[in-house]
Amino acid sequence: TVPYQNYAGDTDTNFGTVLTGLNSTITTPGSGLSSNSPQKYVFFVADGVNDRVLGSTACSEKTTTSSDPKTGTAYQRCQEPLDVAYCTTLKKRGVKVAVLYTTYLPLPTNGWYNDYIKPFTGKISTNMQACASSGLYFEVSPTQGISEAMTALFQKAVQQARLTK
Repeated sequence: TVPYQNYAGDTDTNFGTVLTGLNSTITTPGSGLSSNSPQKYVFFVADGVNDRVLGSTACSEKTTTSSDPKTGTAYQRCQEPLDVAYCTTLKKRGVKVAVLYTTYLPLPTNGWYNDYIKPFTGKISTNMQACASSGLYFEVSPTQGISEAMTALFQKAVQQARLTK
């Protein structure tokens, strides 16, 4: 959770940490042919823009410094498209990744958007689609179609699932 606006300099979206954590938490996926061998799915819903503290992993885009207004702590901020390698790691293990991409809307009159997001907008949806397992990708506007797309993704996952005795 984010307790207040600009918490941690707005560096609250670290896909690498989340997907790496999921990868280590999800046990080995199976074929789905028996209850002892269940298939595993990750439902990933995001706008496709990583916004993290610059750490040991380099940033693929231009960075800036952002501060937390309550603590005064400064953070080197990395905003970049999703690194597909995290999804590839999951998929290579046999985990199916369902992606619901909530379109990152352009803000052409916003200086921050123009300086830090616009340069890589062409990679956002491409990387989100590359993250998804075959047939498990939907793109929707942030205000319409989310519920329907989630239902459709779930239905596709259910169709791929196998029920056994």
